[in-house]
Amino acid sequence: MTTVLTRTQIDRGIEQFTIDLGELYSKSEGRDSFEERWIDFYKSDKDNPQIFKRSNNKLIYLSESIIPRKTDSRPSLLLLFGNPATHSVVSKMYFSYEAGLREHRVWRIFREVDLVNFEEPIPENFKSLLELNQINKRKLYDLDYNSSFRIGFAVYISMPSTATKPPWSGVAGVRRLFGANAFKIIEMEEQARIKSILLNFIQNRGGVIAFQKDAYNAVRGKNSPPYNLKYSLISPLSGSCKFNNAIPLLGVPPTRFLLGKTAKETLKKGVALLKDSFQQSSTIID
Repeated sequence: MTTVLTRTQIDRGIEQFTIDLGELYSKSEGRDSFEERWIDFYKSDKDNPQIFKRSNNKLIYLSESIIPRKTDSRPSLLLLFGNPATHSVVSKMYFSYEAGLREHRVWRIFREVDLVNFEEPIPENFKSLLELNQINKRKLYDLDYNSSFRIGFAVYISMPSTATKPPWSGVAGVRRLFGANAFKIIEMEEQARIKSILLNFIQNRGGVIAFQKDAYNAVRGKNSPPYNLKYSLISPLSGSCKFNNAIPLLGVPPTRFLLGKTAKETLKKGVALLKDSFQQSSTIID
């Protein structure tokens, strides 16, 4: 069977993906419209030339994931996001920085909700921040951080997009670029990738927190509630993964909402819920 999407790991946490546009649009109409939209998409972010290249019918791009192979006694927790921000892929670390070249809010909030803490002082110098990001990335692979969990990072849609410029930002921007029908074909292959990551990383004990609607809905089991942003701001959506019903799944607000008190409290509740769940199961086993 011919695949539309292929990938190769080229660096620790960085993968190269190739979309066969000829194969993709032989199964779906809209190649001419894609080419027209591609021009605006490519111009939407200054970092895109470092991420994307075209070769005949191939669209080649870089993406990111942090899936440690090392294990310890902690339950595994996969943090699942929508798609990468272009600047973070270029910097080779999730949530590399925010506007103003300062530490991304996500890392501060992850510390505050007791999800993960590297216990490193945050430098004011931007170059030093990027160096610290690489140190912390190594710590994620080495499981050298304070957390009740063994943490992994993955994205539902591998293709990066600008973080700040609608209509090309986020998963919605990627869907807009390819068109709805072609995007569904890409989604099918992305789901196979996520299934493999999730089952291999979590194995016998762990869970998933999804921070984006498409990511959550893609892995939720049939008896799990669909993603609803309004409800997720009040309390984490609680369900299980369709690939393995024994794996708990939580849906929380997107990272852009986490500066808000309510959204942060939702994430904090979710982290506490998973901690309690795994502690109880460990006690039963003991």
